Amino acid sequence: MAVAISAFSIAKRDVYLSESRDVEYTLLYEGADTGIKSIYYHDIVVQYKLMGGCFFVVLKNEHFEIVNYAFYLLDKGLSTLDCVKQFQSYGCDGFMTDKHFSEGEFVFKRSDNSKKYSLKIDGKGKVFYSLSDFKGRPFFDFFRLRKYLLLTEV
Repeated sequence: MAVAISAFSIAKRDVYLSESRDVEYTLLYEGADTGIKSIYYHDIVVQYKLMGGCFFVVLKNEHFEIVNYAFYLLDKGLSTLDCVKQFQSYGCDGFMTDKHFSEGEFVFKRSDNSKKYSLKIDGKGKVFYSLSDFKGRPFFDFFRLRKYLLLTEV
C-alpha cells in the first residue's frame, strides 16, 4: 500500500557550478537534505510513502519541449535504493498523465501518445539486469547489487 505525502521538496542551492554556471537543485525531506542533487530535475511530480517505510519520488526535468522523469526509491534513512530515468529521446514524449499507484506498481501515460507505462517496485530487489535496463540507468547503477525498479511499456 502506498500513501501520498507532501514531505519532499526541491530547493535551489546558491551554488553555481564553476564551468557551466548551471544552478544545482537538491531534494529535501521535511527540510533536510537527502543528498540527491541535480542541475536538471527541479520539480516533484508525485511522492509516496510505501509499506515498510520506503519512499517513492518522481522528479521532472522540463527543458523547452523536452520532458524527462527520474523515479527514485529511497529507504527509511533516505538513501537511494534504486533510480530509473525515462528520457524523451526513447520515444516517450509529452507530460505524464493518468498516473496512479496500486499494488506495488506506478502506472502512467504520456500526454502525446497512447502508450502506457508501468513502473514495478520489487520490495526484495533482484540481482538480474536485462538489456532493457541499459536504457534508463546510469552506468554506475550497475555496481549496485540489486535493482528494485522495473520500467516497462504496457
